[in-house]
Amino acid sequence: DLTIPEGAVITAVAAGNFGSMDDDDMFRVIPLVEDWMDPGMGNAAVRILHAGADAPSVAIDVGNDGSAEISDFARFAETGADGVALPAGSPLAVGIWAGNPLARVTAFQTPALPEANIILIATGMLGKLPRDDMGFGLLAVGPNGTVGLIRQNPTLFVLHASPDAPAVDVLVGGTDTELVGDLSFSSLSPAVQVPPAAYSLDVKVSASGALAGTVMTPELMAGERYLAIASGFALGGTPGFTLLPYVEQFGESASPQVRVVHASPDAPTVDVGLWDGMAFTPISDYSGLAFGDASDAAGLAIDAMNITVGIAEAETTAPAATFD
Repeated sequence: DLTIPEGAVITAVAAGNFGSMDDDDMFRVIPLVEDWMDPGMGNAAVRILHAGADAPSVAIDVGNDGSAEISDFARFAETGADGVALPAGSPLAVGIWAGNPLARVTAFQTPALPEANIILIATGMLGKLPRDDMGFGLLAVGPNGTVGLIRQNPTLFVLHASPDAPAVDVLVGGTDTELVGDLSFSSLSPAVQVPPAAYSLDVKVSASGALAGTVMTPELMAGERYLAIASGFALGGTPGFTLLPYVEQFGESASPQVRVVHASPDAPTVDVGLWDGMAFTPISDYSGLAFGDASDAAGLAIDAMNITVGIAEAETTAPAATFD
């Protein structure tokens, strides 16, 4: 039941898990009585509601600069009826922190905010993939209705697979902004989140700072995850040093899902399959892969088991290498 004051403007937000009986996350309607501040010329008034049904208390870092303006922001709490004045006309970076000690969980970049009153609702499930329909995101609501759903910034992993390159650093092209540091051959970087865009990346030798190469990414899209494989020959040879980018599109499955990428710069076109010690059986989804090729982005679901993988030159039956 609500008592409605005369002349009130109320935004009622349906939140929580509809099927839950747990007080911590069950379905509810949160009434937001509006009493907006005057944010001043060139600003938007922004009110934030934490409606992530599986998210813990969080801290909000406006600007995503490592300094949280809102701390201990509990599930289903909100920042107040008058809103907070934030610059309009340009994108706004927002970082979400959680845990003890606090650590960044994810980050967003909003579109340019209009000079208007905006309710920003953190919603969806933090435990789902960012690209999922139920994934955690920011829902922006303006005076005329929904502005849009803002998905999490894209996540990039870098794998060092260039056999003749020493440990490297990866920086945003032409800047001192380091994304990955001291990455050695066969190592996978931690997850790096960046605003949606295409990037020029400078790859430098960690020990000397010498430029190994400058490579381009594709357009990195909000809500997506990417694996960028540094391969080719850094010290001379064909193919030269390059970046092989792949979008991660595994589905939800109880079975292991396997995708194969050919990133060995001196290997011919290959078939990948099973080796039983006597015979090689190529798998069609993993066959005919040339350097830079990859099998289907969704992967191939297989049974959980111990297997021996064989890799053979295409259309031959003798594996050049096997791996358990």
